Amino acid sequence: MTFEGVDNDIWKVFHRNVFLGFFDKKYLRNKQQSTRLETNLL
Repeated sequence: MTFEGVDNDIWKVFHRNVFLGFFDKKYLRNKQQSTRLETNLL
């Protein structure tokens, strides 16, 4: 997994060279809580 910073607390998530979606740190409340990735399809 690779994370690339886009904006404050927003990250692009990649697995190898495949873009998986965006991760918004403000929605992460607890390490044990799962977090969904938002995918923007073009």
